[in-house]
Formats: sequence, structure tokens, C-alpha cells
Amino acid sequence: MRGGQPLSIAPKLRLDYGAIASLLMPPPTATVIAKIRAVLKVHNIIEEGPGGLYETCDELVGSEAAQLLAKLQAAPELAVLPCSDSPAVMPTVQRALERAGYDFIDEKA
Repeated sequence: MRGGQPLSIAPKLRLDYGAIASLLMPPPTATVIAKIRAVLKVHNIIEEGPGGLYETCDELVGSEAAQLLAKLQAAPELAVLPCSDSPAVMPTVQRALERAGYDFIDEKA
């Protein structure tokens, strides 16, 4: 819709999506859930706030919104893996959070 030109917020959104996805890997402890909420508090403003992603997309698609919605609804469901308490999970979560600019999780706190 923008001739291949990404939105200026695209890199931040990708990093946030990576952080959110990584937080869905470990079992949902109170600390993990609190971190998801903290990330979403910041992230949702970028998507839902004035001039945010949703508003921008609405403006860009205009009359093509119904066609795009039909394509999205026809997309196949994604497989979801179960949570894992593998020792490798939390370091992966920490790296994704740090890349996105969020504080690490201290499960002992």
C-alpha cells in the first residue's frame, strides 16, 4: 500500500512482536504475565494510539479493507507449541526483551 516503503515504526513493532512471542514460550508465571502486560502497555500505544499502526492501516487500505479482511479470515490457523520450561527458554526470552528495549525478567524477585 506504500509502494514497498515500510512504516517508520515497523522495526520497533517487529522487536516487540519478538519479545511478546518469546514471553509465550515459558510457562505463565506471575512474573512472565506481569512482563507481558508491561510490554503490551507500551506496545499497544504504538498500535492503537492516535496516528498509530491501526489508524495508519485504515487510512492506507481505504476501500480495499473488506478484500483484505476476507484474505486474513481465509488464512490457515497456525500451530501453537506448548509452553516449555527448558533451561534454554529464559535466556532466549531475556535476549528478545533486551533487543526490544525492555527490562529483563527476574523470576527470583
